[in-house]
Order: sequence, then structure tokens, then C-alpha cells
Amino acid sequence: MEDQDRYERIEKRIEAFEKRIEDLAEKLGQRVEEKIGENLDNAEVTFKRKFELNDSCNRGNSGRIFWGLAFVAAGTIWLGNQVGWFDIDVPLGAAAIILIGLYMIVSSRRR
Repeated sequence: MEDQDRYERIEKRIEAFEKRIEDLAEKLGQRVEEKIGENLDNAEVTFKRKFELNDSCNRGNSGRIFWGLAFVAAGTIWLGNQVGWFDIDVPLGAAAIILIGLYMIVSSRRR
């Protein structure tokens, strides 16, 4: 009889232990879901920031492309005028100021 009581007490302890494990597993599952949700939210914010940063960087690249092409064009005209390819009497400084003004007008309308 004593063995039977002992067995029943051990069985009750095991059942209580199983119940605590189930409760802890449920709480852990909830915390994992919360953390995943937080991390997804943080990842979304980070992605948006990077996208906005890349978008603003891409706008800066269009200015570099413009100025690169403007300098290549001005240099080609200047060289061609010196070598005799062109017979242009437009002062290079005036053309540069006009190009800068046009670029400022066009870039302000894009934004």
C-alpha cells in the first residue's frame, strides 16, 4: 500500500510538472511571437530608411551625371575650338554660367 501511495504522489508531481512545462511553453511561444513581430516592425522601418536614403543618393547621382556630361561637352567644345574643329566665338565662362542656371532650374522643378 505504501508503494501505491508513493507511486500516486510521484504521478501527481509529474502531472504538475507537465502542466508547468506546458504553461512555460505557451508563454515562451507568446514571447517569441512578440519578438518576431517587433523585429519585423524594426526591419520594415530600417528597410524604409535605407530605401529613402538610397533614393536620395540616386538623386545626387543624377547631378553628378549632369555635371560630368556638362564638363565633357564644355571641354570638347573648347578643345575643338582650339584645334580648329569648330569656329565658335562664345566665351566658355558665359556658357558655363548658362549651364549652371539651367541645371538649377531643372533640378528645382524635379523636387
